[in-house]
Amino acid sequence: MSTGKSKFAERLSSMRTTINESKNTYDSMFAGVKIDAGTYVVRLQSAKIVETKSSGKLMILREHIVTEGTWQGHVVRDYMNLESPMGMAFVRQWIDQCGYEFPDENPEELEDVVEAIANEAFTCKAIVKHSGDFINLSVQEIIESASAGKEQSKKNEPKAETKQEEPKAAPKAEAKKEGPAVDKEEESTKEALRQFCKSQDIVTEKDDTLEILKERIMEYEFPEEEMSAEEIALFEKAGVDGAIKRKAKSKKVKK
Repeated sequence: MSTGKSKFAERLSSMRTTINESKNTYDSMFAGVKIDAGTYVVRLQSAKIVETKSSGKLMILREHIVTEGTWQGHVVRDYMNLESPMGMAFVRQWIDQCGYEFPDENPEELEDVVEAIANEAFTCKAIVKHSGDFINLSVQEIIESASAGKEQSKKNEPKAETKQEEPKAAPKAEAKKEGPAVDKEEESTKEALRQFCKSQDIVTEKDDTLEILKERIMEYEFPEEEMSAEEIALFEKAGVDGAIKRKAKSKKVKK
């Protein structure tokens, strides 16, 4: 590597402030600091609709802060694409998980829905994955919202008879909740894969199961650079990421 100064040396030297300011953004958005892939307890601290500078597309920018473990205090930023059917499917799932209705009839209200969810400051269990240079965060379970604690304190004065009945009722309520949640997750993944197949002109049948859809996709190869972050995250979630033709990683310039 040449040590001689070029005509750009002076201008590059004056960019120190810009370079320093970009580091935190790079660390959180593009995995400059590689938070390990895995399951974390995080709290939503921000969610808003933004327009990307590069493409001008509308996306939801989310910020979650890790509340436990080695990476406690680290902010994970990710984007949810609003201008593709696949991206919007993930947005719809997230809104549903948070207990809100998707504004199908009035899409302009989506900004209000996102703001309301942000104000809830949900604590949730989430899976963090790496997708190329980006980090994807997938909410698995809402643990608590900031306002939930206020309601909890009003239910702590049962009489003796009520106390004896509660242990019997509680397990039944939980058992009913867990079963459908798994089916719903599988149906969501199946529908997302079906939509992907449709966008790629891959022939499917109405009664295709999740496994059949995965087999259909695995018959093809999809260049990573032609896929969106949401599509890559879907492939990884469904276990068909072997169909992704990964781009070669750039090599670092040696000094």
